Amino acid sequence: MAYDPRIVEFANIAQRRHAELIAEANQRRTREGRLEIADRLNGVRREFMGTALAYLGLTMPLELKALASENHALVISINDDFEDTISQLRALVNQETLAKQIRLLDVNVLGGGGGSPLDPPKGWVTVLVVVAVIVVALSFRK
Repeated sequence: MAYDPRIVEFANIAQRRHAELIAEANQRRTREGRLEIADRLNGVRREFMGTALAYLGLTMPLELKALASENHALVISINDDFEDTISQLRALVNQETLAKQIRLLDVNVLGGGGGSPLDPPKGWVTVLVVVAVIVVALSFRK
């Protein structure tokens, strides 16, 4: 058995659009820009899945069986490729947001923000003393 040429055509179109959006995502540096690309990737994924499922005479992705048909396996792999890229892009946005929050915490709460990342932030001794007092107080509770 061989791949259906129409399924291959659908897959090629989707993968070209996927590559274009990845290239665009690499140019974007803002959270909003990357989230927009993730949404657009998801739109291309849904469009591909809808077209492929309709062509295969299926109504839901759950009806795809990778071992039943090469065409099913191809559609599943393209869908998974899109989902992986979307997931990685969203994780990158989340990591950048977390890093920004940590930097703000360092500057606003601990008074750090300068020097090497390996330098302890200013005020760290005060924070350790407060934590130690809380631990000791909690250890005496009955």
